Order: sequence, then C-alpha cells, then structure tokens
Amino acid sequence: MRKLLLVLTMLCLPILVFSQAKKYVYAKAEYNSKRYCIIHCNYDDGKGTPIMNEKGDILKFRTDIEFINYLANEGWEFV
Repeated sequence: MRKLLLVLTMLCLPILVFSQAKKYVYAKAEYNSKRYCIIHCNYDDGKGTPIMNEKGDILKFRTDIEFINYLANEGWEFV
C-alpha cells in the first residue's frame, strides 16, 4: 500500500509543480496638467488603479526615471 501511494504521489507531483503560472502586472504612466506622472497598474481585472503609499495617497512622480527607480526599490521586476 505504501509503494502504491508513493508511486501515485510521484506521478502527481510534476503536475502540481508546473501548475503555477506567472502573473504579470502592467504599469502605464499618465501625465496630468500639472506635469506630474501618475502610474496606473493594470491587474487582471482590466481596470487601472494608481499606485498609492501606505497612507492611501496617490504617488506622483516628476519623471519616468523617478517612478522606475521607485518600482525597482520596491522589488518589482521589469520584463
């Protein structure tokens, strides 16, 4: 019985390992009339939500490089 359980586990294990798909989040920059750059992240729901800080305030950046550095410091991976 133990051998059968071991064989079944070994057969099902690769299926469970490869079932995790990568999830990508797309970010786009939007400039408003005051020349601030606001970043919207597009999750799987299809609508963009702006990046906010811990207090709930929308983050505003002056340049694209500033927000790229912010995302890199937060651990985002650019693809």
